[in-house]
Amino acid sequence: MANTEDHKDSKFDFVYDLQKEIPRWVTHGLIDSEQSKNILEYYKVTADTLKTGRTYARLVTILATFGAVLLGLGVILFFASNWNEFSFYVKFALVIILLVGSNSIAYFLKYIKKYERIGTGLFALASIWFCASIVLIAQHYHFDFDNPDFLIWCFAGILPMAYLVKSRLILTLAIGTGTIWLGWRCSGIFNEDLIGALLLSGAISFGTLLYMIGKLHNDLLGKRFFGNTYISFSLIISISALYMLSFADIHEEFEGVLIIDELAIIPVAVTTIIFSAMTIFSIRFKQNHSAINTSTKYEFGSVVLIHLLSYLVLLHPNITEYFYFFLFNAVIIACSASFIFIGVSDRRSSMVNIGVSLFALMVVTRYIDLFIGMLPTSLFFMFGGLVLFVGGFILEKSRRKLLNNFDGQEQVI
Repeated sequence: MANTEDHKDSKFDFVYDLQKEIPRWVTHGLIDSEQSKNILEYYKVTADTLKTGRTYARLVTILATFGAVLLGLGVILFFASNWNEFSFYVKFALVIILLVGSNSIAYFLKYIKKYERIGTGLFALASIWFCASIVLIAQHYHFDFDNPDFLIWCFAGILPMAYLVKSRLILTLAIGTGTIWLGWRCSGIFNEDLIGALLLSGAISFGTLLYMIGKLHNDLLGKRFFGNTYISFSLIISISALYMLSFADIHEEFEGVLIIDELAIIPVAVTTIIFSAMTIFSIRFKQNHSAINTSTKYEFGSVVLIHLLSYLVLLHPNITEYFYFFLFNAVIIACSASFIFIGVSDRRSSMVNIGVSLFALMVVTRYIDLFIGMLPTSLFFMFGGLVLFVGGFILEKSRRKLLNNFDGQEQVI
């Protein structure tokens, strides 16, 4: 029975992916429209059936994810509040039993009973408990609770698990812990006056590095599930840093980091070396396996230019803060245009959505900056609401028109 259910699930995923690929085959002239209809009719699956099935699958994934997180937090809080009541051997036994038990149940559900999404959620629960157990056991040996090295131990333990069980949630947890550890560790090494500039420059450089890791997963390994997770995380980190740098006030507190401590360039320099190697390798791989189109060149060029901005933040020449204000606002607008251009060129609707959302965010931010002190509060909100409503309508109409040009089919990020 389990094998039958697994076969149905695999066939469903295959046909769903096939439905997304067929329009691209038609676009490239591999098949015509009549053949595309015949292929889907052969599998006797309608578009509505696929959409409904996918919706339920996503709902199960969401419920399993929230269940794992809530259950994990509940277990952690329960043991943390009663931790001192147990002897060391009881503590150690509880950690081992919960780790082995949660992983065993997850394996049974995912690979034996074929409840893949529920099993993956329990693997995520086991990963959360693994991270918590490191901190709880370390407390017995009187380690400081604010020790950043807990995070790197957690990262080293759960990153392989993410690949073994193919879990986006565990991979996100691993990337998050690794990123926080890197920022926490670097901020503890250098002068406190440099922390702001170091974190923002590091976020830009490390974010672009994660983007290239995601690209290599998609192009070289064919692991789009993992690649898109890296890319999503990289966009969050990099865009957040650029957004913060788009405010003029923040630059009043910055000065050339290297003037205070020349060694502060080491983390970004190491990141640049790895980033450069990955970028060159990715470009060569693209050249050897397919022609590099205009949008791909534009994508690589944009990522490289954004990466170089990390050095501008580090050096931070003594120029008026309004120079940086206009520069980083222009960079974000250019990023928005790049996302839309790449999305339209490569039929990647997610890129279009990101570009439109980023542009809308900047419009709202600059509106608040310019007018909140110039207009009475009531007029500010009235006029602002009208602007946002009309602007949102125009942006949504434009976004739908762009997506309709490539049949609403979404490719990788």
